[in-house]
Amino acid sequence: MTEDITPQPKDGERCLKDGIDKRGVFLLRIIEKLLPTLTLVVGGCWALYTYTHHDRVERDKDERTRRFEVQKPFLTKQSDLYFETAKVVGELLTLPAHEDAWNMARARFMGLYWSELSMVETPGVEECMVRFRTSLDRYADAEAAVGKKNPDSALNHSVDVARADAGQAAYSLAHEIRTAIRISWNLEPIPQTQAGVSGGSDQQLK
Repeated sequence: MTEDITPQPKDGERCLKDGIDKRGVFLLRIIEKLLPTLTLVVGGCWALYTYTHHDRVERDKDERTRRFEVQKPFLTKQSDLYFETAKVVGELLTLPAHEDAWNMARARFMGLYWSELSMVETPGVEECMVRFRTSLDRYADAEAAVGKKNPDSALNHSVDVARADAGQAAYSLAHEIRTAIRISWNLEPIPQTQAGVSGGSDQQLK
């Protein structure tokens, strides 16, 4: 009969192992007892966070709405003046220069330039207005010189150049007004593909 030579754990090792097993069982029992409470605590914290976050979002939304309502009269007046300016600029480029309707449009433009639009325009619109006013003056002077029945072809060419420059200035002004309106009313930007197609066709027509 063979003798069992498997090493047997010593008394100290057996006690250590028994102690570890007992502590593990003890910890598992504690976790088992605390798990429902921990679940409630975590769930409560998450519910509180969700509520406070939602409440903060709603307060921010209400604040933006109130701010918009306060600014709405100004934004409406600003938009009205922007659209009127674009209309007047178009008339100055399409009506016969120095005739009554053209002179009225020019007088209205100067009124917008010096007072009404100055109160609400953005720096970008202001810069474009200055450029258009300068090009408009050159165009008016060139048309006045030709209007004296001077057949000089060089003067006719200067009118074409001055009008083309005024047209480019008007085009830039219209785009800057569009951008200003979009920013003021927090509108979605025009996609680049659409803007590129639109801008390209406009450029070809000029």
